[in-house]
Amino acid sequence: MIRFVSAFCLILLTLGVSSASAEEMDAQSILEKSKVALDSTLEGSRKIVVEIKNKNGSTTEWVARQAQKTFPDGKRSLMVLMKPDSIKGTAYLIWKPNDTRGMVQWVYVPAMRRIREIKYQDIYGSFLNTDYTFADLDINYIQATHKLLEKSLFKEKMVFKIESIPDPNYYYSKIISYIDCESYLPLHREFYDMVGRLWKKKLFEAFVVVDNAPVAIGVMMKDLNSGTSTRFVYSEICHDVKALTLKDFEPMSLSHA
Repeated sequence: MIRFVSAFCLILLTLGVSSASAEEMDAQSILEKSKVALDSTLEGSRKIVVEIKNKNGSTTEWVARQAQKTFPDGKRSLMVLMKPDSIKGTAYLIWKPNDTRGMVQWVYVPAMRRIREIKYQDIYGSFLNTDYTFADLDINYIQATHKLLEKSLFKEKMVFKIESIPDPNYYYSKIISYIDCESYLPLHREFYDMVGRLWKKKLFEAFVVVDNAPVAIGVMMKDLNSGTSTRFVYSEICHDVKALTLKDFEPMSLSHA
């Protein structure tokens, strides 16, 4: 009898360990699927209107064109500012390598007439005076430890609620993501400062289907500390970018973008 009870306890212990491991694997798997799903919404070209609201409620606006395409060495995304004239021609390039090096970023500012790589120490600076940092533009590519907290209802949709604890010295102490259980698209993210206080909220306002693929048409980032917000509004979406070549997505081409 003692031998039977011992064996039964061992089975329960093994199942408990397997369940815990599965939970950790689930969080990583969900985020990987979410990254693929979100990247697929960005493939192609689009117009972007950026609305920047200050704490007094006044709004400034600029307009850009963006294109993203997949190449053998990874994904490349190019954004070129069109309006206002004071920042026209500013170009921003992201390369997301297939390996684990993390994304590489460059910026070209016409007034300075030079192309600059965004170094690690610069990625937490404001992106063109918006509520985004350079790192915020592609938060899926951070190194972090992930945990599935629960499945719950968010805005009438079932979501996976996942906690991500970035590597030490990162800009945020943790990030909570709400991932749609069906599409794996992100619906909402919460960013916490280094003392654990909620700092920013990012809301994916809506997704629509264009050429049989879902695309985001509005994304809002709110800074709860400063009372400011930045909204990206997408339109003129086209998934056909066959005419664009790798040369169009090279750093040395930014001054002619």
